Amino acid sequence: MQKNIMRPSPEKPLPLIVAHKWDFKLGFHVAEGEHFYAIEDWIAGITESNARKAQIAWRDFRKRDVSLRLTSLPHLGPDSKQYQKDHTNDHGLYLIAQNLRVTKNRPALREIKDYLAKAGVFADNLRTNKDGARDKGAERGKTGRGHGRSGRGVSEAAAERLLDRHAAEGRGQPPHFQQQHG
Repeated sequence: MQKNIMRPSPEKPLPLIVAHKWDFKLGFHVAEGEHFYAIEDWIAGITESNARKAQIAWRDFRKRDVSLRLTSLPHLGPDSKQYQKDHTNDHGLYLIAQNLRVTKNRPALREIKDYLAKAGVFADNLRTNKDGARDKGAERGKTGRGHGRSGRGVSEAAAERLLDRHAAEGRGQPPHFQQQHG
């Protein structure tokens, strides 16, 4: 598979930015405006391991009781053959990253986890303007709402809205992410 190097842009999803920044291949498909990413590519990339180790890690991960939104899609393997492989959305990738252990053999994983934590899921939605989030944020800025006057920070309010949206859509609870307080 030819390596697809993409430059960062406001429209580029966070998983593709991570793949670009840490220089690994991340196969993906877009269906009805939603990105679905090759799980084994993600695991291999963030753990700096080969395809076989990523397959084993994914198999072991699936044995645990972790529910991800999965779909089987065509994927070009390292041998240039087409395979049906598991794909998930960005939230699934974040959950996988959260559950992988940082070890001395995975030095980049700590950096990637920190990067994802600093970016946050809502920040990615805001950056890519999913559901008009950027427009809503700009409107809050004009009215003075959401700037901590109620004692809640913008990030906390955003996290609550994200939880509410996930519950309303029946997707369960989104992966947790650390927030930086400054």
